[in-house]
Amino acid sequence: MRSRIGLLRRLTNSWHSYLNQMKCAVIGGKGFIGKHLAFYLKGRGYDVKTYDIIPGEEENYLCADMTNSESVSKIDLNVDYIYMFAGLTGTYA
Repeated sequence: MRSRIGLLRRLTNSWHSYLNQMKCAVIGGKGFIGKHLAFYLKGRGYDVKTYDIIPGEEENYLCADMTNSESVSKIDLNVDYIYMFAGLTGTYA
């Protein structure tokens, strides 16, 4: 029984270290949902990069317009998960 508990602890610790290395991209990271998701993921230990058309000074942030192919090409796609919350609004459409 002890060996199973020890194995379970080792697996759990390795799983948590794997999750801490996960990289996520949140496109639309300045909006209501994207902002809260990025905050949540950072709190869970994920490496989060956010992208939005609204200028910002945050760490791992890039100002990118999803309707412009040049700025879309700047997005780092070397991530494990991509969350897409960008959309056209009356402000920038």
